[in-house]
Amino acid sequence: DAPGEYYYDAQNKKLYYYPVSDGDLYITKSQKPLFELINAQNIRFENLIFEGTVSNAAAIYGGQNIDFYGCTFKSIADKAIYMNDNKKCTVKKCSFQDLGDGGIYIDSDRYSLEPQENIIEDCDFSDYENINPVYASAVKLNGVKNTVRYCDISNTYHTAVNILGNENVLEYCKIQNVCNGTDDAGAVYAYGDSTSRGNIIQNNYFAGVGNVIPSESAKRSTYGVWAVYLDGYTSGYKVLNNIF
Repeated sequence: DAPGEYYYDAQNKKLYYYPVSDGDLYITKSQKPLFELINAQNIRFENLIFEGTVSNAAAIYGGQNIDFYGCTFKSIADKAIYMNDNKKCTVKKCSFQDLGDGGIYIDSDRYSLEPQENIIEDCDFSDYENINPVYASAVKLNGVKNTVRYCDISNTYHTAVNILGNENVLEYCKIQNVCNGTDDAGAVYAYGDSTSRGNIIQNNYFAGVGNVIPSESAKRSTYGVWAVYLDGYTSGYKVLNNIF
């Protein structure tokens, strides 16, 4: 037995938990996000703490000028922020930690190639793949003309940033101690969509990519771990002035 472990007695419907001395325990039955916005505009969340849910903290659909500033997202079993077809939204100076399935996911309908111009800036991400250990990136982009810059991303099992879409920019970020438990992986990763073009990865700093391999079988693998991994039909990206 060790702190953080649990046992569920199904017959008696009892849950036994060995607590971590400095940890908090959250119990909830809710399967819904902490909040959901649909076609909302001109809303600002500032210096708030979002924590303790088994779903996303925030789900935003069709929003415009939705801003998060100085907020903390932690102890969330799914994603911190899920955005779909939003424009001119910003996430600045926010902290993301102890997440289950990634930090921020920006998704969109790319058929029109209409710019979204969302910005993620000066945010810290760590320990964001605690439930889904692969492809649950700190930031996942699948849109048009979104920007991630001046962010610090660290301490995770798999990828830091996943970029698909068109004319997105990742710049001036510090990415370290990532891809710590997987092979055939990249700190910045893109895969399988030849229509994703014009994306730029520039002026970023990478260190400690693939520091830890958890098993002997993984050590014998020969695929490798990369700072920037443009996989499977990925085309038309620019990788400029990064430090590896």
